[in-house]
Amino acid sequence: VNGQFIASKSVDQVTDFSNTEALMFGKNTAYLSGSKKYFNGKMDDINIYNYALSETEIQELYNAADPVPEVLYAIKSGDWSDPTIWSLTENGASAGTVPGKKTMVIIKGHQVTVTESTISGSIELSSTSDAITTLLINGCTLDVYEKVNLKKHSSDGIIEVEVLGNGELNCLEKE
Repeated sequence: VNGQFIASKSVDQVTDFSNTEALMFGKNTAYLSGSKKYFNGKMDDINIYNYALSETEIQELYNAADPVPEVLYAIKSGDWSDPTIWSLTENGASAGTVPGKKTMVIIKGHQVTVTESTISGSIELSSTSDAITTLLINGCTLDVYEKVNLKKHSSDGIIEVEVLGNGELNCLEKE
């Protein structure tokens, strides 16, 4: 679990995957005389191998996995490159960092101005009923590697995306 060896178990029976039955994860149909028991939780990154992985191989797979993307919230209006406007939580303390290629950015009720070329993983602009949410790209390039999402939460909420001068907003394919 999470790159750490927990336990192993030898089995004397091998599942036949050549049949036409569905392959299911998190469901035990044989549990308690045919009743169904389901896994309560989340699973991701499931791999099937035709051999037992060594502890070294497991650690290498874990270390190579994409980390959960960082989420940064704009907690006040200001320049994109100013680390004091970004927080790890909505309305939280400053994170002291700026968005990067794998960062999800959430701007709600603030104006964030991009004045030098930069990158982001994805951007969500959310409206509020009492403030205008603005992303202003002024004479530079903002490359977004996933998506730009506009979420209007109320009928009187305003979201603005302004590109001035020779500025560019590019949505690029996720690598």
